[in-house]
Amino acid sequence: MLERSAHLENAVLQRDRVTINFTNGIVYFSPLVAGKVRSAVFIGSGRLQAAPPPVPFERDNVRRLLKEGDVTSDFKTAVLRFTDDTASELLKAGFLQAAAVSEQAGHLAAELAPRLLKETGMNISARQLESILNQETPGVFLIQLDGGKRGRFTYLFDPQSRIPVTSFGINAGEKGLIFAYDESLYSNDVWMAFHANADYAKGVAHTPMLTTSSIPRVTP
Repeated sequence: MLERSAHLENAVLQRDRVTINFTNGIVYFSPLVAGKVRSAVFIGSGRLQAAPPPVPFERDNVRRLLKEGDVTSDFKTAVLRFTDDTASELLKAGFLQAAAVSEQAGHLAAELAPRLLKETGMNISARQLESILNQETPGVFLIQLDGGKRGRFTYLFDPQSRIPVTSFGINAGEKGLIFAYDESLYSNDVWMAFHANADYAKGVAHTPMLTTSSIPRVTP
């Protein structure tokens, strides 16, 4: 169910190395969960841009898969799940309105979790609940985009690295993933996997779900 809506014009979300610009459109917000909005749907026009991390393998991987030096795409729809301050940021950037929730927005909201579970094994609702109960700071952020030149793809930032490990087997401390489901192969292409900007700045990242003595170096 979606309740409030707001008009966005050039509203920008910065999530680590990824910049999301909601150029013009309507964002629909879900009812409160544990006192805060935890999901939203955007319909309109926007643009995502993400430079690869300072790691030769990731730079080469992006160029090999996308034939470009970074991940850049326009989009027409975006479905968001989060436990951070995304809702408050969008509300501050937009203008509340009394427009009725569109049928398209409702379908997009309902389809996200089952699709992610089927295509990746990710239970985003359970991950959000875990984040809420543990009062994780910063929280989890996920956005699935569609309607642009790259079709449907997803950006996830999980500061505790839980989903990269459990759903993708990426376990060297990466917190961010940009990926797309390949229907012809029944698997996901990971366009980019990366540590947090702060990890690259320090040159160290803690490996999740391993012994605390295992602390890999981050290649500068």
